[in-house]
Amino acid sequence: MPPRHRPRDATKPVVVAAVALGAFAVGLGDQHVWSYDEARPGLVARDVLYGHWLVPHLGGALYPDKPPLFAWIVALLSPRGVSEWSLRLPAAVAAAATVGVTCAIATRVAGGVAGLVAAATLAGSPAFVHWARTGRMESLLVLWLALTFWSALAWLDTTARRHAALAGVWMGLGVLTKGPFALLPVPAVAIVRLARRADRVTWFGVAIGLGATVGVPAAWLALCVIVDPTGLVTYGRAAIQAFTEEIAARRPRPSSFGIITVAAGFFPWTLLLPGAAVLLVRSGRHARRLLALPLAWIAVVAVLLTVVVSPRESYLLMLYPPLAILVGWAWSTAAGRARLLLAAPLGIAVVGCAIVGVAAIATPLSVETHGVGVLLDARFGATLLVLVATAASATVALARAGRMAHAGTVLGAAVLCAVLLVEIHVYTPAVNQRFPTRAVAAGFARAAPPDAITVLYVDRQRAPALMFYLPQRPLKVRSIADLRARLAGSDGAGSILTLLPRTQLEGLQSAGCRPARVAHEDQVNGVSYVLAEFRSGSECPPIGSVAVAGPSDLGPMVTGSSGR
Repeated sequence: MPPRHRPRDATKPVVVAAVALGAFAVGLGDQHVWSYDEARPGLVARDVLYGHWLVPHLGGALYPDKPPLFAWIVALLSPRGVSEWSLRLPAAVAAAATVGVTCAIATRVAGGVAGLVAAATLAGSPAFVHWARTGRMESLLVLWLALTFWSALAWLDTTARRHAALAGVWMGLGVLTKGPFALLPVPAVAIVRLARRADRVTWFGVAIGLGATVGVPAAWLALCVIVDPTGLVTYGRAAIQAFTEEIAARRPRPSSFGIITVAAGFFPWTLLLPGAAVLLVRSGRHARRLLALPLAWIAVVAVLLTVVVSPRESYLLMLYPPLAILVGWAWSTAAGRARLLLAAPLGIAVVGCAIVGVAAIATPLSVETHGVGVLLDARFGATLLVLVATAASATVALARAGRMAHAGTVLGAAVLCAVLLVEIHVYTPAVNQRFPTRAVAAGFARAAPPDAITVLYVDRQRAPALMFYLPQRPLKVRSIADLRARLAGSDGAGSILTLLPRTQLEGLQSAGCRPARVAHEDQVNGVSYVLAEFRSGSECPPIGSVAVAGPSDLGPMVTGSSGR
């Protein structure tokens, strides 16, 4: 049976989530949008504001890669236009809520100490913090998964049908966030039911849960059928093809990719996992039965990312909440030598961080994080040393006093501060210097004709990030061949504004497509981008068998005086 809850346990997850949100939201809008990870969701949200509320669009074209829920939320938070803040806020709120739900699950299966330590562990995981501050839907998906497991656990304990219905609603929202990945709890909960021998659970509860799961996306599909049935059919076919290609794609990565990525992203808590595993084996069947949910959660995600799809860093985010629950349980359960087994690796990590701090003070260290080179200087090193010394002394004092919940929370808070120090004061300045997309786009905006309504771009390199900042409406083409077809097929009055890398513009010029003028040119990360105007009806023959786009395909692409 799960531990009994005291009344104050109900408020603990809410407080934990609020504190986590305050940490994740610091400097949330400071970093430039520069990568595909954020630029594309941001542009999809902009298309929602342009009127594509039901079927997702990117740059005026159907976007079958992701369902619409994340874009809806961003659009609702962006009444004056999508910004870095409004793009990232849903991820930050979702991640903070996930910390609270993880606290609630760990408290239910292992007690209050485990809940607090699990929350602190998850909130202080470097990869989890990074994605909490990134304008993507992964953090939102992980929240729906955590809520599904929480409701499923309550259903298994009480057989109350409302919990089964809620679990289905959370999964349905997950499907609207990132498709079939949200169905991951189904096999995991089945495993938990078998492990716990929950004979009281009825098939009627299962039917209610699955019905709610289907009902949430079905409501969206029904509205699409009423408003735009043709667009829905086209979108559905493209979405199935995109999902099939994702399943079939096998990325050339070593078999150790997932293990290494999780080990780095969950550091320093990764060092506690071997001790937790030993403790789990020694604790017997009762402990494994209590921890059936996080163990099944981990197992199903591992199978999914090993057998079904190739792992990506963002996919591995689904593993962090159950791993944090295991760490919380081990921290609250260990005693004597078992506690030493957990503490010793953390001591090694503390010494290692101190060495990094001293080395950074002696000479700047150049390291790579999230694919961007950063410099750890003397100021960073001194701050890290103070943080390490304070956290280590406080954690040891609290642990000796037997206040393990406080010790784990202080340690987690210290790790979170260190991660935020890197994210805000090291990583963000490095990104903004290497990818000054905001400033470069401002130059393009000033150089654009005052009557320009739209800008045509090819979805490559940093062009989507630059388009995120331009005030004109982005219109995407898939390739240079499509762009040539558009230019050749336009026969209206006015000119067509394009944003291209210099190499692509030169390719158009070599094919006989001459711009009327180059309005502006600037560089991002060594690549030159050009804002160029082409006269409507330019003699640009399409490549090969690419069909020539007619005037009706251009919509408002031709500059005019109607404004945004």
